Amino acid sequence: MNRSHHPPRRERGFTLIELMIVIAIIGILIGAAVIGFKAAQKAGNEAATLQDLKTIAAIEIQYFNTHNRAFGTFEQLIKDVGLDTRFSG
Repeated sequence: MNRSHHPPRRERGFTLIELMIVIAIIGILIGAAVIGFKAAQKAGNEAATLQDLKTIAAIEIQYFNTHNRAFGTFEQLIKDVGLDTRFSG
């Protein structure tokens, strides 16, 4: 019996630990991206809201200059414009 002893061949591929580390890193990167996206979305919403408030203020000034009186309350707006009463307080 002539048996030759060869060292066991190592299978090619990734170990379970290597795969788990890569998955953990990907999870961390996705988490950071989501946080960054939420912050950018919030900043965009705040900028849009600020611009809307500036537009409303400009329209109120224009209304005052045209009608020589301040813009009425929300209740008066509902009555004058005929908005749905569901919007009243």
